[in-house]
Amino acid sequence: MSLKSRLRATVAATTGGGDFAKRRRAQQAAEATAKRRQQAAARRERERDKIADVRQRERARADTRVAAARKHKPARPARPAHDYRRCRDRDCERTACTAYRDGIAYGLELAAASESRS
Repeated sequence: MSLKSRLRATVAATTGGGDFAKRRRAQQAAEATAKRRQQAAARRERERDKIADVRQRERARADTRVAAARKHKPARPARPAHDYRRCRDRDCERTACTAYRDGIAYGLELAAASESRS
């Protein structure tokens, strides 16, 4: 081995300019990247688990509230629906009641008119 080639080998070994050093740095960089990705995945998994636990507790509380609400009777019984066909209040201003009363009145007028013509 000549002096020149020994010098090159020494310089390459001391400065890290050889092929082995490049491969070693690339390997170390790849390992560091893989480690960071694994740590990030573990962190995301822990965050997802925390969120899932909170949601599960919220659902449990909501289920408890719903069960309690089902046990209790309402403060007052529900009123029956206002049926426009059975409404007898002349002062009722609901649109359906008024239209129904007007329709009945108009129908009776037509029936009376048709009987008078016959």
